[in-house]
Amino acid sequence: MPQQIKLAVDRWLDIVGVDEPRGTVIYCYVEPSRVLAEAMSETSKMLRHAARDLAVPVPVLPIRRVPGTQHTGIYPRRPRRITKMRLFVLFVPFVDYFSKEENEALEKVEHGLRMADAGKIAWGAADLLKLQERMAAEPRAWTAAQISEIQPHYDRARQAVIMHFREWLDRQAPHGDTLDVVSAFNTKMINVIGADLKKIGLDEQHAALEARTRELLRQAHTITDARQLLRDVDSLISRATIAARTIRMAELRSLIEQGKGYAAKLAGMSARVSLPEIGTARAQLATLLAKLKQATDEVAKRGKQIWKKKLQSAEDIGQLLSEVESLINTYEAS
Repeated sequence: MPQQIKLAVDRWLDIVGVDEPRGTVIYCYVEPSRVLAEAMSETSKMLRHAARDLAVPVPVLPIRRVPGTQHTGIYPRRPRRITKMRLFVLFVPFVDYFSKEENEALEKVEHGLRMADAGKIAWGAADLLKLQERMAAEPRAWTAAQISEIQPHYDRARQAVIMHFREWLDRQAPHGDTLDVVSAFNTKMINVIGADLKKIGLDEQHAALEARTRELLRQAHTITDARQLLRDVDSLISRATIAARTIRMAELRSLIEQGKGYAAKLAGMSARVSLPEIGTARAQLATLLAKLKQATDEVAKRGKQIWKKKLQSAEDIGQLLSEVESLINTYEAS
């Protein structure tokens, strides 16, 4: 405490010359075995010694009480504009501090029970266990009875995790397929909830959570791949629609080959993931390929008709030359 007060006073003195209200707070947790009034009296003396060492006169306020806590402080005797500057020592009995932590942990458990949320229950159970461990590490501050009071709450929470775990796990999934959403889901499941399960010794549930998370991540990545494939197919259909307006055999054949490749990919993807859009894309692609095939067949048929053409007049020769020129343009760069 003396060293903390010395550091706090130094920081306080550094900010005396500024305009905005601000200050430094020292939280002093008092063990149940200590008399609170004595701790406050000792700290008040330390504050007076610290004030005496400052270059400016600083009065020490008498100890006052506020609801739930006790505090004492030193205020600078400075102009009105900075009278809110202060060094503050706040006394919080250990028992109040740990009661607050216990209540917060129990609230997590109760909320988890209402929602059948095994992850939230595990969070509260882990917090209860951590609190009990910290109390056990302070044998002079806590009796065995006080430490053991947490045990039934912890046991109940741990058992509730086991009871609700399977149904809860089946409901878990990323709320989207973007990289950020999937990454956040993985962090929550493995690094947060998984750590709580390990803390309370539920190794079987922890292994199941890891396996389920890996499977969900694989599905998420598959869906991402599927959506990219659907975008590629949509792009192909758009390009084919434009290409059909100015028929070029080379382009038509290229589009047919690409379409066949995408059709095979869509067939494989439909076996890996269930998305209604895949069935729609397969139907659209099949229709497109049929139209492209029909277009190439018609061009080939026109080429064969040239050899069967009978020339009986100059007009027939002109029509034949026009058709040959058109076919040459169609097969250009084929």
